[in-house]
Amino acid sequence: MDHFQTTLPRAQNPGQRISAFDGIRGVAALYIVWGHLYTKFFVLLPSLTVFSWLIRRSNFAVCLFFLISGFITMLVSEKKIKVLTPTSYFRFLTDRFIRLYPAYLAALLLVVGMVSVAHLIRWRVNVPLNVPFPITSLPLEVLMVQHWRPGFVSWNYPAWSISVLWWCCIFLFPVLFFVVRKVTDWRLLSLIVVFLVGAYASIRSQNPSDEIGIWIVLISRVTFPFAIGAILFAIWREKGAPPPWLANLTATAGVGGFLGAHYFAPAMGLIATTTVITSLILVVLSAGWPSSFIYSIMEKPLFVSLGKASYSIYLSHSVAERVAVALMPPNSYVNESFLIRFIVFLGYLALLAGGIAAFYFIIDRSCEKLHRTWARKLSAN
Repeated sequence: MDHFQTTLPRAQNPGQRISAFDGIRGVAALYIVWGHLYTKFFVLLPSLTVFSWLIRRSNFAVCLFFLISGFITMLVSEKKIKVLTPTSYFRFLTDRFIRLYPAYLAALLLVVGMVSVAHLIRWRVNVPLNVPFPITSLPLEVLMVQHWRPGFVSWNYPAWSISVLWWCCIFLFPVLFFVVRKVTDWRLLSLIVVFLVGAYASIRSQNPSDEIGIWIVLISRVTFPFAIGAILFAIWREKGAPPPWLANLTATAGVGGFLGAHYFAPAMGLIATTTVITSLILVVLSAGWPSSFIYSIMEKPLFVSLGKASYSIYLSHSVAERVAVALMPPNSYVNESFLIRFIVFLGYLALLAGGIAAFYFIIDRSCEKLHRTWARKLSAN
């Protein structure tokens, strides 16, 4: 989600970008998209249900996104903010707003345009138009604060987490900045991470039915990973990179724990949820160590390119999904031959890829240029 420039430990190669974080973001974005669409894909290709044990838990990719976001936010803040003053805090918020908001607003306007056209031609775009798109919610969504309160439905549903991330930037960042700057003992930092993981897993393993409980579980998917990621940066900074064997063991434990918890614990109770979150923490840490295999794989150009487009993938895929489903309702092809269903499946992928690519190259890259220009102006002042 974040597009900050990141650096390796000072002793290794100062100023170099951690490309592996880009790669992980790209994979996580695709994982989320697949998770949002798997029920439709299973209708077209039932044989894909063999992967349902993994795909149905794709919401944990959101946790991975924000672990990285919290990590990188603290890393860049260490370079740019010597002391947190009202001026430096305002500059930080301005920088984050300029990066997040233009593409966020563009995606929201695309959904508004799509729904308006659908109303005019009475076209059902995946769901009843009068239920998930209330006009009264638009002012809060335009302000990017829609999920600061319980009981809310976003027009562009993936953007709920951007609203909570903006809350983290405003309210959580100063607290985390203080902790990261003042606490330098990696053992104490590790205890903080253990506490946060335990609290997060306890919340995530609940299945509340009331509106407030559901809202608490929802916002915890962003706030806790963001905080954990920030503390992870401090541990990474203090400890440096371990020897290759330990880096690879950490990476293996992270990937193995993530897959194993999903496969052997479909209910995702407290223990399984704790295992998944801990595994993702190990993945993020090992991605910051050049000696790990995760770093070596995720810094490949394909994964890095996906990572650079991850914000576009996340924001725009729901628009492409609704258009694809409206054009090719999956239930209409249940009784067709395998060839027809496979062609429709490829059509879904083509529409998704085309829509995401158009959003990235036409909108998000322009937003990135605006952000860089604004960042240079802030630095010059």
